[in-house]
Amino acid sequence: FPVNNEYVYCEEAASVVTLRWNEVTDPSTPVQYTVTLEGYVDASQDGPGGWQQLARQTTSATQLNVTSLIQTGRLSYRWQIRAEDAAGNSSDMSEWFFFRSCETPTAVPY
Repeated sequence: FPVNNEYVYCEEAASVVTLRWNEVTDPSTPVQYTVTLEGYVDASQDGPGGWQQLARQTTSATQLNVTSLIQTGRLSYRWQIRAEDAAGNSSDMSEWFFFRSCETPTAVPY
């Protein structure tokens, strides 16, 4: 899973945000990954702030482009991932990984 602070790839000029992770090896292939992405909304007159789910997507790839999910006004994001093999065995969800839109990512909770 994500390691060494290299799990978010961001091209500032192109405003591309891609989440990346290490492949899980398992004898029951293929492995599918479920990625959950949330964005933080500041409290306002419209209601309380907090983390809101933006997407939950499943893929067999080891990266996911989330550029279209990055929203104006939301600077803080977090994501986590789970692997599931062909036999239906799944890992626990990973810890949350945090990043700010097109800034250096960090795995330290806010």
